[in-house]
Amino acid sequence: MNSVLSTSKLQPVIISRSARVVRADKNQHAFSVQMWTWVADYWCINVPLKSVEELDAETWLVLCPRFGGTYATWTVLRFSRWHVAVLSWLSFFMLGSIYSFQILAPPLERYFAPYTGLSGFYGSTLVLGVVAAIVGPFVERRGPRTGMLLGSVLVDVMLSCYRYSALVGGGYGVVLLTAMSTLQKWFPDLRGFVSGLAIVSLGVGTGLWTKLSATLMHRSTNILDSVSNVDDEIGLTRVFLVQAITALLLFVVATMVMRTPPANYTVGGHDIHCVPVHTSSGQRMQHQHLQDEYFKVGMTLVNYSDHIANTDSNTDNVYFEHVRALSLVQCIASSDFMWLYVAFAANVAPIVLVVPSLFNIATTVLEASSEDASTFVRYLFLATSIGRFSGPAASDVLIRVCYANPAFGRKLMFGLLLTIQAVATGLLVVATHGNNSDSGFRWPAYVLGFALGGGFAIMPALVTDMFGVFNTGTMYGLLLTSWSMGATGWGLVAATDVVSNESVASQLWALLVVAIVGVVVLPLVRTNTMDRFYRGYQLTMCDTVVIQVPSRQMRLDKKQRGWNNSTVDDSTASHHRWDFDEIDRLSSSSCNSSVSPILASDGDYGKV
Repeated sequence: MNSVLSTSKLQPVIISRSARVVRADKNQHAFSVQMWTWVADYWCINVPLKSVEELDAETWLVLCPRFGGTYATWTVLRFSRWHVAVLSWLSFFMLGSIYSFQILAPPLERYFAPYTGLSGFYGSTLVLGVVAAIVGPFVERRGPRTGMLLGSVLVDVMLSCYRYSALVGGGYGVVLLTAMSTLQKWFPDLRGFVSGLAIVSLGVGTGLWTKLSATLMHRSTNILDSVSNVDDEIGLTRVFLVQAITALLLFVVATMVMRTPPANYTVGGHDIHCVPVHTSSGQRMQHQHLQDEYFKVGMTLVNYSDHIANTDSNTDNVYFEHVRALSLVQCIASSDFMWLYVAFAANVAPIVLVVPSLFNIATTVLEASSEDASTFVRYLFLATSIGRFSGPAASDVLIRVCYANPAFGRKLMFGLLLTIQAVATGLLVVATHGNNSDSGFRWPAYVLGFALGGGFAIMPALVTDMFGVFNTGTMYGLLLTSWSMGATGWGLVAATDVVSNESVASQLWALLVVAIVGVVVLPLVRTNTMDRFYRGYQLTMCDTVVIQVPSRQMRLDKKQRGWNNSTVDDSTASHHRWDFDEIDRLSSSSCNSSVSPILASDGDYGKV
């Protein structure tokens, strides 16, 4: 009897405990679902429409948002897109100050703590790349004014407190992403030119801020040698104050000037996506629809080669219409981005491995004095700056003169620079193993610097042409993680390594292999419409389909339409009919449907 009573008394307790466990599991599941939903929503870019008040205010150069959706404007100067360009270049100039802190590492460690020296610099570099990759969707939704404001707050607060930490790197990462993505929206006709000047400004800022920091600490002969502890202490205070005040003034002005183009913005008859304005009209939709129906009905009477030739003139329009439809998740998950990431990592590998110890390499390999080594570094910096401007600018010229697809033209130029990088690295390997003169090492190094600068500077325009203007910031930030993580990891590992001829030779061998890998994988980055938007995977080289793997849905569509390859005697004709259907789909889907032509997409096509 007692056992029965005790069991009956325990039963409600057991039930209540199990109920609490069930409720806890449900709450945990609901929280997990909510978190995944939030993450998915964050990585979906939906740009809000601008109000009439905002559009009216943005016709003036300087504006400041107020409460209630109104704007205070300075009705003196009208706005021009070149104002955005100048402020973006100045922002990149200020961004170059982050690398001047390398010479401040010893006094920072002496007066504050060990982690504020080189480890703090590398940590901020890592955070810069990571933040630039993560904050992209936020900046696209909130606009460049919010991005510049957030970046300026992070930078100025920490610099004003005489701190150089990860928050400074994060602030500069937001500024970098905001300035570059805004530039690409305003200059669809000069993407290479404006991005090249931005990267040049970054390099110039690094050099001038380094020189200014050395001057403020009274280092005149050798910027790496400390004069005295007192000069370093006073100089640190001056450096932080000068940079904080300059960044505050510059970023405040940039916050009031930065903006995105209006929806009806065009340059040379093209919108921000490089799509001709007339291609969005109902007249073109009707014309394209009639043409498609004609080709469907009269397929046996059409000369296939003539049809392909006639569609080539509209290839770029179709390409950019489909690029505009890409979602951010599709861009990140694409094989094209994966191979581009590898190629870009190969391009920046010498910057990660060699540039931080360039002065010591010059004194060791060339057996040069401090003055000669400084001259070598200055000439190498000049060659890199020339490459940073001429590489992207040459891609613009190639696109205009040869009427090349922008993405293909920039990939071609990047491949040329990557090949030059591999050849120059090979010559440096030969120079380190032989008894060559100084010129046998110096000139290949200058050529290598030219190729590095050009490849690094051409990437923002290439990313924009491949993945769309609304995905530029995030995709470019993700690419920069290869540089920031590599620089951080290698800097922390090799900080205590002694530079010698053997170590330089082994590094150059590794860089040669990496450059060759980059040259090999770059052709796998697809830039033509038929390959990138093929339903499945297709790779074409020299007008020949090398790989063609149709998706499951495409095979089902083929079966439903009654296609039977066995009835076609000529395999080439079968391939032509398959490609013909893809051309018809690509040329008409963007005009006759609101659904993205990419089967993996479940969002609305062309909506902002």
